[in-house]
Amino acid sequence: MRYGLESAGENAGGDRTGFPVQSSVLDELALLSRVVSGYSIPPVEACRFLTRGDADIYRVTTKGARFYLKIYRPPDTLAHAEAEGQLVTDLAAGGAPVVRAIPRTVGGYACEVQAVEGPRPILLFEEAPSTQVSELGEQVCEALGRAIAGLHEALDALKGDYALPAADTDRLLDERLPYARDFLPAADYAYLEAIGERLRVHVAAWPRERPAYGLCHADLVLSNVRLAADGGITFYDFGDACYIWRSFELAVIRLSIGRRAPERFGQLWDALLSGYSAVRALPAEFDAQLPWMLIRRQLGFISGNAASLPLRLGTQPFESDIFDCALASIRSAAAELGL
Repeated sequence: MRYGLESAGENAGGDRTGFPVQSSVLDELALLSRVVSGYSIPPVEACRFLTRGDADIYRVTTKGARFYLKIYRPPDTLAHAEAEGQLVTDLAAGGAPVVRAIPRTVGGYACEVQAVEGPRPILLFEEAPSTQVSELGEQVCEALGRAIAGLHEALDALKGDYALPAADTDRLLDERLPYARDFLPAADYAYLEAIGERLRVHVAAWPRERPAYGLCHADLVLSNVRLAADGGITFYDFGDACYIWRSFELAVIRLSIGRRAPERFGQLWDALLSGYSAVRALPAEFDAQLPWMLIRRQLGFISGNAASLPLRLGTQPFESDIFDCALASIRSAAAELGL
């Protein structure tokens, strides 16, 4: 299995120039002249490679403003990128605190370039507020809970249809989880397969109706939250947006808070739920769903990181215990369910 590359026979890559790659680094000057020039922004002074993660990020500097190119890699598609751009635009138009995509001069938001490894979709975004959520307190967590509830309200109010995926537990377990096989002891991988089968059966009967189910950010970790100068909360990076249970969204932020401030987790989590409940009722069957969604999130985290690991090593920090920590939280959630 090769993440983002189609399986092929012995002659795979034979029609390419040079040796096939899994993920290239696109040239800054070419992006400047062939991609950035297609967006309605002030004259550009520089385009610089910034970070690599699930997508490559380039900072575009103009006089008085900065923008960020988000360059996907296979298997992400142009349609998916366009849907992300349209989604955040519609959310912003409705007053939701999100970072907006910049429209192209020819219409739409996404474009695509042909790289060695295949087509790579691209979006351009405004700059997010610079302040990360670093000091977690009950006041910040209550505000965050209110903001997440407001985001869910805004998502439910959208009228358009978006080419974004729906939660697919079968695909997670059958296609993505096997990437983790080579990174885990056999007993641990067998445990994940077994708990995954329980998850598959359990969630199959869950209703997929608003307000408990709908569009979600789906990767609402603290690193995807920014604080404005006035203390307002802004959400960005909707690359994982999908139709899924809202309890999953809350499971993601719960795990993020727990990693950031384990010694004060109880108070902070209660404050977040209090803020959410002040704006919008918690999802139906929330307490019963939450442990299952914690398991689902961590199964996705392990399999997603295992799939893309060859694209990350050497280009971004990698903590060797991330799989162990995720596995421990799965066991903890399973114990809460009596499994």
